Amino acid sequence: MKNSAISPKDLIEFFEKTTGKKFVDINTGEPVLKLLAENESSGTSDYDKWLEQQDEEVKAEHRMGEL
Repeated sequence: MKNSAISPKDLIEFFEKTTGKKFVDINTGEPVLKLLAENESSGTSDYDKWLEQQDEEVKAEHRMGEL
């Protein structure tokens, strides 16, 4: 999010620092900051990753919606 006033990474770091709690992905159990770093380096959008997780019928519907 380059147009945002604060990046998701900065926001999460702020809350983790001020609350002493860690944000964790509910599906993988991985720290969210680690996943954000991996997403930035992979160049794949969240939408593309979400599509990869869907079944073929849902994928086809969303591809048609893109047209």
